[in-house]
Amino acid sequence: MARKIVWILFALLALLWSGTAALAAQLLDWGLAHLPLDGQENLIEQVRQWPLPEWLVLFTDPEAARQLLVGLVSFVQWLTGLLPGLSAWMGALIWIIWGLGLGLLLIAAILGHWLTGLLQLPGCPRQGT
Repeated sequence: MARKIVWILFALLALLWSGTAALAAQLLDWGLAHLPLDGQENLIEQVRQWPLPEWLVLFTDPEAARQLLVGLVSFVQWLTGLLPGLSAWMGALIWIIWGLGLGLLLIAAILGHWLTGLLQLPGCPRQGT
């Protein structure tokens, strides 16, 4: 029974992690579609004027979403200032981080599976290995 709980927990966390990565990729695509090509001046003010995606407005407060986007744009500007070539790799970077996180979750689930196999609870017959 404990092994089932480990794998159910892994599946739920993997689903949450994957949804977060997909949401980040969608927001990145949407943001890059609205970035001005003429330069970075007054970018924060321009971000405040962007129309929000309909799916985002359904689930969040529009003002909170705008503040989040302003923070993300500021972070991307800072990060691009540090590593100028990184902006072209942002989408791939999201999925690389997703893969590393999912790998760590899988390792934790395998370790949990192994450790629960070592446990022998009173009154429970030990399962075959």
